[in-house]
Amino acid sequence: PLRHSPYVSGLFRPVKAFLEGERIAYLTVQTRNQFLVSATERITSRYYDLVSELVDTVRKTESSPQRICQTAQRRGGTSTDASDNTMSNTDKLCMQYFLDIQEYGCNLIELGVAAGDIPAYRSLWQCVAPADRQTTIRF
Repeated sequence: PLRHSPYVSGLFRPVKAFLEGERIAYLTVQTRNQFLVSATERITSRYYDLVSELVDTVRKTESSPQRICQTAQRRGGTSTDASDNTMSNTDKLCMQYFLDIQEYGCNLIELGVAAGDIPAYRSLWQCVAPADRQTTIRF
């Protein structure tokens, strides 16, 4: 994976349309901000639920055949070095989602919401970020 998925840029399109619409003038700044925080937290929470479920499923389905192959290789005395050099499907999926959530975080910033302040975003980051980037959210 080299860049974020095209769908990420459109995730907040309805929120942006609402905030730029005529009726937003009837809301106080406080109400507008409450709406924005609530909407982005709910969207992010759902996004996390979907991503974490998919990553868990892929990890489980990938680990079972790997264990069978490793057991067979150990019995046969063959080396596992060749398989260690390839990127797993889980790693590829996590890398794509990592690129996606970085773009997602930039979109949150454009809306005026700090991505790191959303617990579900932090969980999402930790779910898919490479090991060396787990602790610090940077775009």
